[in-house]
Amino acid sequence: MAALHTQPLELPALRAQLRHRLTAGNLPQMPLRLGRPAQTWTAPRRPPAEVLVRDGSLVSW
Repeated sequence: MAALHTQPLELPALRAQLRHRLTAGNLPQMPLRLGRPAQTWTAPRRPPAEVLVRDGSLVSW
């Protein structure tokens, strides 16, 4: 999983701290968090035949 976080960079003090500690004086663009989730969820999905359309009509599988 990946998570993008831009809100911390909106705080001048935190932005300066990140610049000093993590980017060797360069301007930080966006903190990126990578890792494995402890728990995952699945989203409900409709079958493809209900949503695929070709030439104005539903595609049969």
